[in-house]
Amino acid sequence: MKRRPLVVLTGARGGGKTYACVAAARKAAELGYRIGGFVSRSERDARGVPTSIRIEEIVTGESRLLARRGARLGGPSWPPSPSRPGGPEPFGFSPSTLAWAIELAARALASGPDLVVVDEIGPVELELGEGLFPLLAAIAARAPETAALVTVRPSLASRLAAAIRCASAGAGAAAGAGEAAIDRESRIVDLEAAPREKRAESLIENLFPL
Repeated sequence: MKRRPLVVLTGARGGGKTYACVAAARKAAELGYRIGGFVSRSERDARGVPTSIRIEEIVTGESRLLARRGARLGGPSWPPSPSRPGGPEPFGFSPSTLAWAIELAARALASGPDLVVVDEIGPVELELGEGLFPLLAAIAARAPETAALVTVRPSLASRLAAAIRCASAGAGAAAGAGEAAIDRESRIVDLEAAPREKRAESLIENLFPL
């Protein structure tokens, strides 16, 4: 069986990545595909500045607080210090919600669905090696029949793809499969490449190529 791809969806913060993921997941479900994973939803103040982030399970809609600006929740913080004097305070992340998100995504990946959504991987993972970082190995080791849709900001897209390729190579070496286990079907898709009303269809075409 041909391995289904990893699609890395890039777009600016607040540009609609989560909306596109939800729309694509709904379209996939309508087509009879089995889905799993989660999306991240931001809450913003009157100026449009993000104040908190919640993780939402994509099938059940269950959500939990992932991060809050200026809060100490026991997990990592980003950025590690304010970007400038008087600037926005860092986000504090919840270790219990991170563990929950990792568990539900890993469980979904292990069950061999048609599509798993991970929204999103960011600097906490790729700069600090914390947060949802353990999911990269699970994505790399997913079953051939499972497509993965992972979101990231444009500046980190190449780093994310490289990190998953490294995880794929490690998984292949551990399994004795060598180069055969490396995910050659990864692709980076720009959110702005398709008009808003066509993004779900475009993602489905990338995730489930004929």
